[in-house]
Amino acid sequence: MFSLRSKKARVSNVWKVDYYSENDVDKTQQYNNLYQQNQLVIEKSGAYLIHYLYQGNLDYTESGNWKFNDNKTAIIFYRTTPGTDTSDLRILRLKENELWLLDGDSVRKEYRLVPF
Repeated sequence: MFSLRSKKARVSNVWKVDYYSENDVDKTQQYNNLYQQNQLVIEKSGAYLIHYLYQGNLDYTESGNWKFNDNKTAIIFYRTTPGTDTSDLRILRLKENELWLLDGDSVRKEYRLVPF
């Protein structure tokens, strides 16, 4: 189905992980036990924020900027706090209420997100 909203408008949301896998093995339960109350806030302005409680007690917040790659098939996250780092996640699916991302380094990590 075709969306009239731009990719930027569709990706801008407050997301949570609904499904997580490593090398095609469902590890959603383990992920949710480690990263409780996980949120990914992606703003149209180009800012992002990640927040979760690690194992339910360590409060973690990360922030930075994001942009699409040149052909809009991936999102590049530029972390500025804490420390600096860059993550490039391929977009597998982007709809109004779904964002599927793939981190394909040494371990194939798939994140399926839904609105928080």
